[in-house]
Amino acid sequence: VAAGLPLDFAPCAPEETGIQVARRAAEAGAFIGIAHPAWSQLTIEDGRAIDIAHAVEIYNHGCAVECDRGEGFYLLDQLLNEGRRLTAFATDDAHFHHDDHFGGWVHVKAEANDPDLLLEALKQGHYYSSQGPLIHEVSLDRKELSVTSSPVNTIVVVCGHSRTAMRVGKSITSATLDLSKLERGWLLTKQSPWFRVVVIDQAGKRAWSNPIWP
Repeated sequence: VAAGLPLDFAPCAPEETGIQVARRAAEAGAFIGIAHPAWSQLTIEDGRAIDIAHAVEIYNHGCAVECDRGEGFYLLDQLLNEGRRLTAFATDDAHFHHDDHFGGWVHVKAEANDPDLLLEALKQGHYYSSQGPLIHEVSLDRKELSVTSSPVNTIVVVCGHSRTAMRVGKSITSATLDLSKLERGWLLTKQSPWFRVVVIDQAGKRAWSNPIWP
């Protein structure tokens, strides 16, 4: 996926590969995302090959509705663990053959609703993705992470291994989480250099922060 292509971007040539088109689109100034990994059955080798990407599509509502292959965390998290600095975006990808719209989107933090400013914000990772819940603020103070959100039942931090930090309740709007919990466990041989925040409401709808490298 290439967002922000110039209007005079040349069509794909018959001999061009997807990787070559992605590189040409990035050189033209576009935001490059690896689209619907689960639906396309992309492997880690595929993800490595698209080395120009800014982000991985972590939720595609159209794919979720049609075949329950909407999520892309498996690819994002593996690439993050290999040192890639990628962000995470959600979309509808609505084709309107089914009820596949208004199911996933991004909230972008930009100075104005201007195409160039929105594009730059996407490239800088100044956005988060959602199916409905709102993430109002995420702040980090050493090993303490504070999150505020719309009413949800779970606020959780996930990282590059199985350890988590979370708060679970009913219609909670904030949590202060001890990130040292991500470091405990005799099975861990190294610490994750990144983490991300997920909030989940009563209906199971989620919002996801971009990865954070403390």
